[in-house]
Amino acid sequence: MASSTHIMADELNETVVNATGEVVIGFTWPGLPPSFLRDVCETISNVIVILVTVIIGYKCAKLRLSRTAAHAFYCLVGMVLFVTQAFLWGSPALHAAFGLVGVLIGFMGVGAQILHMRANTQKHFTTNHSIFGLATCFLLLATLITGLYPTCQPLARMSEINALFAHRICGLLSFVLLMTSLIFSFNSGFMHCNWDHRAIVCFKSWVLLATFLAASTQLVAVVVTLLIISPFSIFAGKSKFS
Repeated sequence: MASSTHIMADELNETVVNATGEVVIGFTWPGLPPSFLRDVCETISNVIVILVTVIIGYKCAKLRLSRTAAHAFYCLVGMVLFVTQAFLWGSPALHAAFGLVGVLIGFMGVGAQILHMRANTQKHFTTNHSIFGLATCFLLLATLITGLYPTCQPLARMSEINALFAHRICGLLSFVLLMTSLIFSFNSGFMHCNWDHRAIVCFKSWVLLATFLAASTQLVAVVVTLLIISPFSIFAGKSKFS
């Protein structure tokens, strides 16, 4: 299995030497690891998410989590911060821990807002923020199920790969929808009551950048995985090492 994986990886790289002529799996700049660009993108994305969470979370804490502040705090910490860590961390244990805890805390935030709106007889899911947030909840549940299923149910090798691929697709889509919902939340009355227009524009710009950087690196991984497992792979039969 290890040798076949190595061959498939080799097939996916048109360039097998780096800038100094050293033979490698894929292109690398001299002195830099192959994952350098991905690590930089994910680090920048992570720093932005942490900063946004700390700034808005601190304001929510000063408001003593009253009304919408409770929803904002729990969703930021759970869905935005923890789910982003699960999305970016490669360690299976940390990925699972951040994902499970993040979903639980995030759903507490969703529940807090639903209860608050019912108490004030307000209509549910009428804004872009709430619609994308609801879609995110469903996709996070799908991500959770596809992630847990292979660990709870013995599967054939190919079935396990397909389940994990579905898990990765659901995770990518839920992350993009989550960040889209977060960007729409900056248009809410809660944000405009606590920050001026310039700060809100900065929040939107930062989150857009973080979403693009993190989603791009994961999208590349999804495409590469799809090319490997697809029965119609364009790389089939073109190995340079056969």
